[in-house]
Amino acid sequence: MEQSNEKQSYAFTVDASEVPYQAIPYLLRDNVKICPDREAIVFLTTTGKRSCVKYQELYDSAIYFAKGLLETGIKRNDVVAISNKNCVEWAISSLGVQMAGAIPLHFFFKRLDGSDLLETLHGIQRCTTLLIEPGHLDKNVDICKNLACSFQPEVSSSISSKLLVDLYQVLLLQPSDNGTRCSTVADLIENGKVSNIALPLISPDDIAAIFLTSGSTGIPKAVPHTHLSLIRSLYDFGNYMDLEPGTRYYNDRPFSWLGGYPGVYMVHQSTRVTASDIMALKSIDEINCFTTKALEAEKCTVALLITPCLHDMMHNKLPPCKQWPMKVIATGGLPVESSCTKAAGVMADKVVVVYGLTEVGFASTLSVSNPNEFEDHSIGYPAPGVELKIVDDDGNIVTKGTSGEIYFRSRDRFQGYLNNKEKSVLCSDKAGWYKTDDIGIMRENGSFVVTGRKSDMMIIGGLLVSPLYVENIIKKHPMVVDAYIYPVHNDKMFQCAYAAIVVEPEGALSEEDLRNYIVQQQAGNRDSFLAKRYIPEHFIFYKELPHTHNGKLDRKATALMIKSTKGITST
Repeated sequence: MEQSNEKQSYAFTVDASEVPYQAIPYLLRDNVKICPDREAIVFLTTTGKRSCVKYQELYDSAIYFAKGLLETGIKRNDVVAISNKNCVEWAISSLGVQMAGAIPLHFFFKRLDGSDLLETLHGIQRCTTLLIEPGHLDKNVDICKNLACSFQPEVSSSISSKLLVDLYQVLLLQPSDNGTRCSTVADLIENGKVSNIALPLISPDDIAAIFLTSGSTGIPKAVPHTHLSLIRSLYDFGNYMDLEPGTRYYNDRPFSWLGGYPGVYMVHQSTRVTASDIMALKSIDEINCFTTKALEAEKCTVALLITPCLHDMMHNKLPPCKQWPMKVIATGGLPVESSCTKAAGVMADKVVVVYGLTEVGFASTLSVSNPNEFEDHSIGYPAPGVELKIVDDDGNIVTKGTSGEIYFRSRDRFQGYLNNKEKSVLCSDKAGWYKTDDIGIMRENGSFVVTGRKSDMMIIGGLLVSPLYVENIIKKHPMVVDAYIYPVHNDKMFQCAYAAIVVEPEGALSEEDLRNYIVQQQAGNRDSFLAKRYIPEHFIFYKELPHTHNGKLDRKATALMIKSTKGITST
């Protein structure tokens, strides 16, 4: 039976904004004419050091870097993979790669053997350059050696790889502390100052950056975004946070994350304040202490905080920040509880709940001034130019109030994964709708609420995590015979993981042993709160786990065992 339009779970927000049809470097160029001496980005370290880069300096340095990069043989549409570090060299090089007509791909080092990087880049065409933070004692340089058949970093930047056939050079964001002689960002800037090479023209429809998904569901998937799509998303995001020229805006998220990408300041002529080494902080309390000092010292009036940090900042015994109430605090990345939006009127005039994905960017938002009017896990209304709908298992739109999967479509359509064509087909349809895998409901007032996940994927502190991903890490331990991960609701993190474990000999491992083992499988920032979110909250040891008649783990029966053991009544 046909539904009336008023009853369908569908909403669309008209885009009335006037976003310039420009590439990102040209937008920076125009802003330099307006505010050349304004701080573009302020970098704060956890040890108390402060540095900054101003608009004019950033623009000039990026131009010189682009010319120096072209002198190394970079061609238009080559991919330059840049490892994450919130530093001025990252900001300069990311812009410089765009100015050179090449494409920056933003990544983290995760596995010590570099296999995740190899798997990710293997499907990316024309990845010619790695631009990396060398790491302590050049540990990241050593990881690059695992990718190469020929690489002598103590001699030069040249590299060759049988698996990454287009790769020919490794460059460094900052100088090595262990003798590596690869060229640095500073070297290329100096080379660019004496270069007569001309920079190419850049189109707003060119790819501006490639972002990677977390990789906690398998191989990180590469998602391209054009200059125009990024500018539109950053423009809308900044508007919802009331950014104005000169606003000092705090966001400590890594630059390589879409939610941390350093572009909002540029679109709104504001100043981004960030942490250079937030991944080094081991707990929420450490992050919150650092954040409070940063907000006060830099007199920030707007902040983007991860939801677990906002939750604890609102409810624990840390001293209040002198900047409270701020104009706006934004949060998101996972379904938000009302315990966080209670910050409205206390920590800030309003709390902005943001819903988005690496694949599609900024999808919806909700401004909360009165916490009593907020419904748990509400994601609000579509962002400008965005359509949202709720569908059943057959892809048919459902009536308001009926649960189903949330689909997303916008003016800037999901272009697919560059390194996973099969997955691209599965998560989007021919009409351009992206399947979020989130289960939700549309209310009568037109707002959307997330109620769960369609797959078994967990959301832990904003990180999408596959239970199988964690299970496979644990099973690599020689004493672990069997492992199962079960998600349990958590007010702060949305979900946390419980692990059912069988070890031999019995009693040979403790919870702490297994936590340490999981941490040791990572490359950098092993003790970081952000890096450890997927580690199980509880490990429950059993003599054996139930299996089906064909020998496979009986996941439903094991889940019931965990619920019974821990007295869990809801998940």
